Amino acid sequence: MRFPTHDLRVTHSEAVDVLVIGAGLAGLSAARDLARAGFAVRLLDKSRGVGGRTATRRIEGATFDHGAPFFTVRGERLKQLVTNLEPRDVIGVWTHGFHTWKNDVLTPPELGHARRVGKDGMNALGKALRDGVDFGDAPLDVKTNAIVSAAWNTTLGWSVVLESRRDFQSPAPFSSPRLPRKPWR
Repeated sequence: MRFPTHDLRVTHSEAVDVLVIGAGLAGLSAARDLARAGFAVRLLDKSRGVGGRTATRRIEGATFDHGAPFFTVRGERLKQLVTNLEPRDVIGVWTHGFHTWKNDVLTPPELGHARRVGKDGMNALGKALRDGVDFGDAPLDVKTNAIVSAAWNTTLGWSVVLESRRDFQSPAPFSSPRLPRKPWR
């Protein structure tokens, strides 16, 4: 077991019904469902924004997506979300297929599943889930730049401490963090 090497003295403590660690699409979707069910939910994410693998960066006026280049709609829940977001001009269809190059011949795409993108970057889907624009919900409570230093189970639930020395108490945490960038050793 690894123990934190820095000071864990807490300067601020907060209790919530459910603490969601990771504000990617899975964490945002779970938090949205829990909030609709009446729970007080707080999301924590180590990044500067929401969306996880649907990340968008802006550098000197240019927009770059790094992560998921597009998404397809196959499940009913995503289909319902897309139906609500397309008229709001948040997402749109990019293409229905791709050209292929084989034996020095360029072949046009066959009509396939629509590949959709965020119109202002791929993180538009995460921002829409956070802000509640899909069904007119209240915005979710998200804390970004929140790096978890420690988490442990207590008799009352879970305690999660951030590097900033903030502590969150929750009887029911939900975690959807990214896979580690480096293999565990």
